[in-house]
Order: sequence, then structure tokens, then C-alpha cells
Amino acid sequence: MEENRETAEEKETEEQQEEEVVLRVHRHLYPEEKELKKTKKELREYKIYARIMFVFLLLFGWLGGSVLPYGFTTSLRTMISRSLGLDDGDKIGAVKEVLEEDWYFGKDIEDLDERLTDQAIEGLVTNSEDTHTLYFSAQESENFRQSINRNYCGIGVQYLEIDGTNIVTKVMENTPAQQAGLQVGDVLYEADGTLLSGKSADEIKEIIQGEEGTIVSLKIMRDDKIIGLSVERKNLINIADGTVLDGQIGYLQLYQFGDSSGDAVRQYLDTFKEAEVKSLILDLRDNGGGYLTSVTDVASVFLPKGSVVLQREDKEGNISVSKTSQDQYSQISPIVILINENTASAAEVLTMALSELRDDVTIIGTTSYGKGTVQVERKFSDGSSLNYTTQRWLSPDGVWVNGVGIEPDIEVRLHEVFYHVFTKMQDEIEYEVDSVSPSVGDMALCLDYLGYQTDRSDGYFSQMLFDSLKQFQHDYGLEVTGKLDVHTYNRLYGQTRYHWQTTTDTDTQLARAVEVLQGM
Repeated sequence: MEENRETAEEKETEEQQEEEVVLRVHRHLYPEEKELKKTKKELREYKIYARIMFVFLLLFGWLGGSVLPYGFTTSLRTMISRSLGLDDGDKIGAVKEVLEEDWYFGKDIEDLDERLTDQAIEGLVTNSEDTHTLYFSAQESENFRQSINRNYCGIGVQYLEIDGTNIVTKVMENTPAQQAGLQVGDVLYEADGTLLSGKSADEIKEIIQGEEGTIVSLKIMRDDKIIGLSVERKNLINIADGTVLDGQIGYLQLYQFGDSSGDAVRQYLDTFKEAEVKSLILDLRDNGGGYLTSVTDVASVFLPKGSVVLQREDKEGNISVSKTSQDQYSQISPIVILINENTASAAEVLTMALSELRDDVTIIGTTSYGKGTVQVERKFSDGSSLNYTTQRWLSPDGVWVNGVGIEPDIEVRLHEVFYHVFTKMQDEIEYEVDSVSPSVGDMALCLDYLGYQTDRSDGYFSQMLFDSLKQFQHDYGLEVTGKLDVHTYNRLYGQTRYHWQTTTDTDTQLARAVEVLQGM
């Protein structure tokens, strides 16, 4: 029996041993599976860590808010924030956030978020390759459109500040100012009870302009007398000006290519037709351009229907053309176009189109600016806008003027004073004979332009300049000292500008245009 029991026990032990030696099969894991298993393990550990940190921060926040002073927690939070790196995935957003939350001077800036956003966008569009891609705030965008369309609500005068005095240089036709009797040379003395002496042109504009139909009470000085005038404000457009010169020559100055430019040109040409004008001077000097739709409209006045005014090329090299869509309005011939270094963009488009497509056009003046690109405007909902370059334009013959400009057929320069960079003279400085200064050179150019005798303009104060300066001071009611002080300097500069804006007897470019047309 014992044997049997032993046998049974041995058998049982053998069976147990057999169970213990059963081989376990382990499935082979590929590298990807090992990595996945490792990631899952790390994720479980991260979640545990996150829960622990959440509880810790919650308790720390409660204790900090209850026990520690607010300044301490703020400083601690700032220290932690500064110790962390910035997200390079959105650098602009990261910098903006830092400045809004941690910038010392930000506390003094109203609408900081808007200010930083505008500055960031301006930085994005500023580049050396293209100076014509621009971002405008809502007000700048509105001012830009007004400058192109030349529309405003006012009375219809142009004025010039001369040594603190604002003098009318032009009274536009069919305007409230003309109807009220304002004249060139009148001094704007007071507007709605505010003295205008010493105020800038922008400050005066702010006072005189206003809502249509309202009245501005003006006081002007004329011949040392104060005259009161009540002038009603009106919506005005000052896009062009024209007159008939001697010898049946029409003179048309186009300031800008805005929405109404085509209509304005047609109206002046109708006037010229009634006066039996035979030829035309088209003055595009200082015309900085405008809308391409406008230049096509103006071109249709002088070119047959279907004429190619310009070609446009996008960044993929695709070419599109802009053509006149109306019948030619005027047969006036010949035409002289006046240009200068400020003639740009749409004004250059028109100049090139007329020059290439007509054989009776002569260009007179100095080389134009050379802007051969096209911009489009995209507005934001707040009124601001992005004006960016999308194409380059070429003339009908494929000429690109960008950076080069248009060379005139006949180069004629104005007096050298118009190409001179003036200095700013200090208040307490005086120059007399034998002095040397850039301001003395400025003085000599102004005296020469105004018809006084000069012998040099290199900055040396000669005896002849002394005599001429004394004569100028006498002629314009200044203290006759023969010395150049800031008061005399400002009067010289202002009188030079006033003379240019109110007369044409020193306009050598216009005089040559008349001479050319009279000889045809």
C-alpha cells in the first residue's frame, strides 16, 4: 500500500513537474510595435503626472491667493513666464502677446492691441524690393482715396503759409469762395472765431472744411483792412484745371487720375472747342497717378476705340491688355505733354500711350519718376486696407519704365531753386557779409528766382547779395538790415513758393511748350 501511495505520489509529482515545464510561447514584437508600447506607457505616466501637477497647482493657487501677497504671485508668474522660451511657430503672435502683457510702456498706450497689430502689418509689407506695397489704417485709407479723387467738402481755395501768415494762392472757379469774393493774395486771418496766424495748413483745413451746407465765418485781410465773409461749405472736386492761352492753345492740367478725371477732361475740351482751340498742352507734372480704369477713360478721349493703352503682366508671365472702350472724343492736334520727376504711374501710362500711338505728340520737361507696377486694394472690415503689387505694366510697345522713367523729347529744367534741398535755419542765428552757410546759398537762389541780382549761390555771403537782400527787405516791408535772420529767410522761401503758384512768367517748361506749338 505504501508502495502504491509512493507510486501515486511520485506520479502526482511527475504530473506537477510536467505542468511546470510546459513551454511558454512569447510573440515576437517588431520595432514599430515596441515603440508603440513604449509610447503608451509614457502616455499613462504623463497622465498620472499631469493629474498630480493639476492638484498641486490648484492647492498652490489657493494657498497663494489666501496667504501670499498679490504682488508676490504676480512677480512669480512673470518670472516663470520670462524663463520660458517663445513659440517660434507664431513669432508675431508671441511677440504681440509679450508686449501686451509684459511691456512697460504698454500701460500708457490706448488701444495697444490695435497699435501693435498695425505695426506688425507695416513690418510685413515693408521691403526693399517693393516700396509701393502698403498697409493703411482706416483713416489713412480714406485719406488715400480722397487724395486720388481730390474730393472734399470746403469752400474752394488754396493757400500758402509764409512766415506764419496764410495767403490765398488760388480761388477755384464756380466755388463758394469765388462767389463770396475771395481773391488771390487775401490773408486768411480768422475762421469761426479762431485766429489762423501761425497755424499749419492741416490745422486750417480742419477748421475751414466741414459738413456740406454749413457756414464758415471768415475774416480776411486785404490791403491792411479786415473784411468779414460768410461762406457756405460745399462738396467739391479739384481734379483738373484748364484755360486758353494766347494763340488758340488749350492748357489742361490734370492733377490725378481719379473717378471723375475723364469727365473733367471732356468738359475742358468742350470749352476749348467753343474757343476754337487748335492745339493742346497737357500738363502732367506732379501727377502721381491713380486708377488704371481712369487712365483708360482719359486715353479714350485722345485715341480711337479699341486702342491698347497698356499691357499688364502677372507673376506667372500672363499678359492682359487694357483698351479704350469709347469712341475718340477729341481730334485736337498737336499735343505737348509736360512731365517732371514727380510724374508717375498712371500719368506715365497715359504719356507712353499717347506718345507711341500718335505721331503729333511732343514730351517736354524732365525725366519722369519711373513707376511701372500695378497695385490692388483689399479692404478689412474695419476700413483699413492692404494695397499690394500684383502686376507690372508695359506700354503698348512693351516698354517698362520702372526705375528708369520717361525721357522727354525736349528736356527743359525750371529754375534751380526747384531742385534745391533747403536747410532749416535756426531762430537765433544771423548771417552777414563774408558769412558762409548753406542758408546763405538758399537765400541766393530765392533772390535770383525773384529777379534780384546775384553773383553766387555757393553759400558765401557776398556784397552783391547784401545789397539785393536789403532791397528785398525794403520791397516786402521787413526791417532793412542786410542781414539774413530766420524771419527774412522764411519770407524769402515763402515768397518764392507764392510767386510760382500765382504766376507763370518763370515757368520755362510751359513757355517752351507754347513755343513748340506756335511753330507747328
